[in-house]
Amino acid sequence: MIEAIALLAICIGAIAVAISGLTATTIMFAPAVSSPKDKYPFNEEEYQARLRANYESIYMYTEF
Repeated sequence: MIEAIALLAICIGAIAVAISGLTATTIMFAPAVSSPKDKYPFNEEEYQARLRANYESIYMYTEF
């Protein structure tokens, strides 16, 4: 009975090692996550204009 439990434990351990190896291989060869700049067009001038408008509206309503 003890031998059967030991054999079962060895088999379960081997399966766990195989699964973790497959997971590590998948992660290693998976394509890298692209940056948000690749997904969304970024216009520096438009960003600065929106930022300036936000600052102006905050200044207008808070009167700092």
